[in-house]
Amino acid sequence: MNNKTELSVIIVHYKNEKDLFDCLNSLYNLKIKQSYEVIIVDNSENKNLQKSLLTKNYKNLKYISSPKNLGYGAGMNLGAKYAKGEYLFILNPDVVFITDIISPLISNFKKNKKIGIISPLLYTTDNMIMEQGARELTPLRALIKLSFIDKLLPNNPISKDYWVKDWKDKNLKEVDNVPGTALIIRKELFDGIGGFDENFFLYFEEFDLCKRVREKGYKIFIDPRSKLIHKWGTSTKLLKNRDEIFRKSRYYYFKKHFGFLKATIIEFFLNINKITLFLSFIFLSAFFIRLYKIDSLVPFIGDQGWFFISAKNAILSDQIPLVGITSSHLWLHQGPLWTYIILILFKIFNFNPVMPFILTALVDGLIVILIYKLVSKVFSLKVALFSLLIYGFSPVVILSSRMAYHTSLIPIFILLFFYSLFGFIKGNKYYFPLSIFFLTVLYNFELQTAILTILFFLILLFGFTKKLYWFKNILNKKILVLSFIAFVIPMFPILLYDIKNGFPQTIVFGGWILYKVISFVIKLFEGGNANFQPYILILDYFYEFIRKLVFMQNGILSLIIFIFSIFVLFNKLIKNTISRKTDLGILLLFLFLLFLTGGILFSKTASDAYLMSLFIPTVLVISILLDHISKSKRIYLSILAVVLIISFMNVFHLISNDYFTGSKKNFGPNLYDRTEAVKEIIKDSGNKTISIIGKGEGSQFESFTDNYEYLLWFYGKNPQKRYGEILYVLSEGRRGITIEKR
Repeated sequence: MNNKTELSVIIVHYKNEKDLFDCLNSLYNLKIKQSYEVIIVDNSENKNLQKSLLTKNYKNLKYISSPKNLGYGAGMNLGAKYAKGEYLFILNPDVVFITDIISPLISNFKKNKKIGIISPLLYTTDNMIMEQGARELTPLRALIKLSFIDKLLPNNPISKDYWVKDWKDKNLKEVDNVPGTALIIRKELFDGIGGFDENFFLYFEEFDLCKRVREKGYKIFIDPRSKLIHKWGTSTKLLKNRDEIFRKSRYYYFKKHFGFLKATIIEFFLNINKITLFLSFIFLSAFFIRLYKIDSLVPFIGDQGWFFISAKNAILSDQIPLVGITSSHLWLHQGPLWTYIILILFKIFNFNPVMPFILTALVDGLIVILIYKLVSKVFSLKVALFSLLIYGFSPVVILSSRMAYHTSLIPIFILLFFYSLFGFIKGNKYYFPLSIFFLTVLYNFELQTAILTILFFLILLFGFTKKLYWFKNILNKKILVLSFIAFVIPMFPILLYDIKNGFPQTIVFGGWILYKVISFVIKLFEGGNANFQPYILILDYFYEFIRKLVFMQNGILSLIIFIFSIFVLFNKLIKNTISRKTDLGILLLFLFLLFLTGGILFSKTASDAYLMSLFIPTVLVISILLDHISKSKRIYLSILAVVLIISFMNVFHLISNDYFTGSKKNFGPNLYDRTEAVKEIIKDSGNKTISIIGKGEGSQFESFTDNYEYLLWFYGKNPQKRYGEILYVLSEGRRGITIEKR
């Protein structure tokens, strides 16, 4: 008697026991002539399958527990290592045998030594023949068959010829590819070509396998006489990220066989659909609105000029500043990072004053893309879509993106800090040093964001006291070293400055904040005659902020939307608390809003710079409200239409009013007006030396004329601090710039 195993049936299982047992029962009920074994590779995280298999008493069955979800191809390779059969039957668990198809399929191998792979004909549960027997997947076929062209022109020659359609002839059909659902391959051949390429987690691994089999000179067939029922997709639907896996595998297939360039072109083309076209339109519109007339219709105030002069002097004198502009407390400075960024731009673009404006506009346009990518991972695609529309076309956001100021980059780093903190608490330890890096960058751009440092340390303290796994993850040498580097790189100039000047930016600043907090709490408990005037001003300022953020032409509606948004956020937070479920995204968003608004109220300061840190959290909380009330597709589309209409009205209002800049519209001078004033001074002064001073509102600040000084220098007239042959006195108002000559 021959004890040799002729066939090894390999099945990779993932969270689908019912289909697996249906498959095994149908297989073991057959009377198969060939000797065979069944190998089950369990990719599920929960390893209860082995106990269930033991109760069934299946003969010649091997159970292999994979260390993790390896993917389909890698799971098959693992099973093949333990296989003793001359042939391997690669099989999905969601198939059902009706008759013995194994014997005729094996007999075909014995008749023809050039057969490398043979498959049965797959039927649906409704007894319909499935699409199978595909032609070789070339770039041209992919661009036609796998793209929107197939839907628009389904009868084009390439699409019509892609699948084998005539199965009436019961003879073997030679094909280029067979489904990975069910195929038999010679084990010697399978081992010889290295099995499945494990870079394919799922999808397209059969196209790759068949291509390599054909390249070895073997043929591939489908036997129409062998019928197998396929339930289709019952396992893959359990994967939340299957679309992403599909795209990644598709790209890898074309990159492997046709090169990087073709793969990239194909992937770009195949991703074109209604959604991507809509998103592309939104992204391009957001960039256009931010860049439109950016060389003229932008503000250029004295404080901006301070940074321009600082960067210019650093280049010309080779002396790099260690801190930035002073804050409202003259002993405190903003970080020098914005100066360094301008310095690099000036070095590359020959001191062009427009380049910083272009940079901040482009970065803010990038946020629109990042919001869609990152917010969809934290919340949902609907929240992400609402967020990108509100942020992309919010007047106050667009105006700040065209400011080219040290605060203009705050929103992108708030978003990145929020996402990295989310990722860290979710368990990815490498997000911890990233969180530290983004936090220190924020400190560089605006001292007010230091309030987030308190939130960060409170979260760490909570993780430490509760001994949570995400806190334990960071307690290793590599992460701690990376975290130290992430802190030192953005803070290095400030630390050097502190060492020389008694640590005002770090230790003294931290102590000052602690003192202010304690004083605030003491006054709160003591009561007495509280001065509510600063808070009334802040609330009024915040109302204007919400109006400009949501719907510039209707502040009351904007405020109502925001109030309902806060109510929904609180409601979700309370429900999560009662049910003892933690929606990390909702919790973090609440904490960000609490600390950032609390910091503004605590400082008693109404400032555009402070409110910029609230752009992202406010947009998110409003988007969560819109998602919450989108109970049906009809409501969702209606709300989306309203958001688009409001976005259009906001943009129209901005553009028609020249972005609220310019003397011609009584908004005060913009870059164009100031440039014209500078050119007038240069023309009037001729070869004489000049000095300039300010007069009127704002002239009490030292940086009042820094913008004019930079523009004069850029256009070839370097003003003297004192004792120029001509003194020009500049004053600004809503109607323009007044130049007095003395």
